[in-house]
Amino acid sequence: MLSPGGAGLAAVEEGIGRGDERLAVRRQLFSASAGKHYRRGAIMGLTVAEAFMLIAFVLLLLLLFWRHQVQDAVNLAAKLPPESQQALLEGAVPIRPERLAELETKEQQLANTARRVLAEDEVAVTRQRLEDLKATEQLLEKPLQRALAEFAAKLPPETLRKLTDLARKPDTVAAADALLKGAVTIRPERLAELEAKEQQLANTERRVLMEDEVPVARQRLEELRETERLLEKPLQRALAEFAAKLPPETLRKLTDLAREPDIVTAANALLEGAVPIRPERLAELEAKERLTAGRNAADITEALELRSALDPYGEDSNKVLLDRVRNLQAKENAVDSRLAEEAQARQKFMGKLRSELSDVVRRAGGKIGPRGRITFPDKAFFEKGSAEITGRSREFLDEICSRWLATLKSSSDRFDIDEIRIEGHSSSEWARARTERQKWIGNLGLSQQRAQSVLVHCLDRGPKALGNWARGKLTAVGYSSSRRIAADDGSEDKEASRRIELGYEVSRERLISDLGGAAATEGGKIRPISGNALVTDADTIKIGKAVIRLDGIDAPERGQTCIGVDESEWPCGREARSALERRISGRPVVCERLVPGLARFRGRCRVVGESEELNRWAVQQGWAFAYVKFSKDYARDEAAARKARRGIWSGRAPVPPWEWRRKRPSATIR
Repeated sequence: MLSPGGAGLAAVEEGIGRGDERLAVRRQLFSASAGKHYRRGAIMGLTVAEAFMLIAFVLLLLLLFWRHQVQDAVNLAAKLPPESQQALLEGAVPIRPERLAELETKEQQLANTARRVLAEDEVAVTRQRLEDLKATEQLLEKPLQRALAEFAAKLPPETLRKLTDLARKPDTVAAADALLKGAVTIRPERLAELEAKEQQLANTERRVLMEDEVPVARQRLEELRETERLLEKPLQRALAEFAAKLPPETLRKLTDLAREPDIVTAANALLEGAVPIRPERLAELEAKERLTAGRNAADITEALELRSALDPYGEDSNKVLLDRVRNLQAKENAVDSRLAEEAQARQKFMGKLRSELSDVVRRAGGKIGPRGRITFPDKAFFEKGSAEITGRSREFLDEICSRWLATLKSSSDRFDIDEIRIEGHSSSEWARARTERQKWIGNLGLSQQRAQSVLVHCLDRGPKALGNWARGKLTAVGYSSSRRIAADDGSEDKEASRRIELGYEVSRERLISDLGGAAATEGGKIRPISGNALVTDADTIKIGKAVIRLDGIDAPERGQTCIGVDESEWPCGREARSALERRISGRPVVCERLVPGLARFRGRCRVVGESEELNRWAVQQGWAFAYVKFSKDYARDEAAARKARRGIWSGRAPVPPWEWRRKRPSATIR
């Protein structure tokens, strides 16, 4: 409290004294004239003027009192430190020390109460919340229950539902445990991979406990929350409730099942009527099911009979028998392939024969049959009863013979021409004969003479080399009237029976050899062929009866020439053949990776005991082209030989063998 100063107090007392004197004078005057001078309108015995004066005097006293108080406050503030003065200016209010001490004491008591309720590691939760957490913890009080809940928390909803269904039936859990030991169900289903979930701990700010909250240690609260998260889904809680009632052994099996989601799916099939089965037994049953799929009882019976025929004593396994059947099928396919190639080769040859000879044969009045036999009426070359070729038909016969023999020679890569036959045929007529025997003998002589005349004429025409080749194969035969032509009514067509036929016979030896080689397979592959090799061309060898073309290359033909550096012509075909002979030098050769070709095999060959292929060697040394139309294996070797100018690349670029053959009808066609 601020106290008034001494000067102010003296002034007040002096004013009060003076007022008392004035008041006493007034009282005397009032008393003297009270009865006489009493006037109407006076207040409490005072006039209006006196009343106003009294009020003004009281107000003056209050003003003086306030002034003294303010002055005391200013004087007191002047004595305060600067920081206290600043606090007063900023709105601070003064307070009594005892009141301040009282407030601070109550504040300390409240703080002590909060610290006493909550320890340093405690947070506040409501009582109801704490009871819920404890109830959840009781469901997982056993280690196996907690482990089961942890695994179940990671399962997809569908798998969790199935596991919960298993928990409702302890007997099914025991049966499903067999799945963990290698068993599977007949109807297994794969489950999607488990998705991992990460959960972050929630941070709770520290606060003063409310009425419905109780203190819980932070670690304890986290344990309770983690337990709650494990059972946050209804199925998880249901699973935990069922698991809490299971015996320890059944609970262990169920927990093991939870570690294998795929097993849970399979085990769930047990609830649908499935039964456990060993994987190997299931595989055996499924294999038998595949074997019988789409087959009726007759097919199965036939298959069993075939097995009995292949293995009457039951000593071989199904795999061995299947391999044997596949081997037989491979042989059959190889033979079919070779026969198809033979038919295709004949068809192609017939096309070439027709394109070469159709025009000239037609002009001579003849025709080409479906098997390549060319038939002319006898009058095309001979007068009636004569075996001498007429002058006007010699030109036709010259052109026919040269084209015919050249076309036959060009087929040697497809099949061997074993015999070229010129046949003379006649009718049953003979004017000077009396008996049928005399007619037949007379016609026999005439038909033989006519066939021989045509043969001699053909040998005397055309290139010498072609004649040399044909001489070893040509033959003339007179059939008399043995092969007469019948008319539509069945009687003899005498004019058509008198004819000359040009034909050929194909050697079956090569085809039989190819078919035997095609059948000689192992596991569907042709066995390698080995032995002493005869070089027939720069890219072809012969081992025994098997003719083998070096696969993937094409060498100059024996009659082909090349242009050297000095622009001179040299026999590169013969040189290439000689180079291959020198490389083999009489040593045995083995050919592998064989493929049936047109009357021969294609394969990769090498000298026995060496690893280098003769195919690659021929290209590397410049004696053959890489036949990229069929294989690009040797393209780089050809490029290297070109760059080094080896062999046929030493001079002017050679004509590719396939182009050289195309320009020469009498050359061998690859």
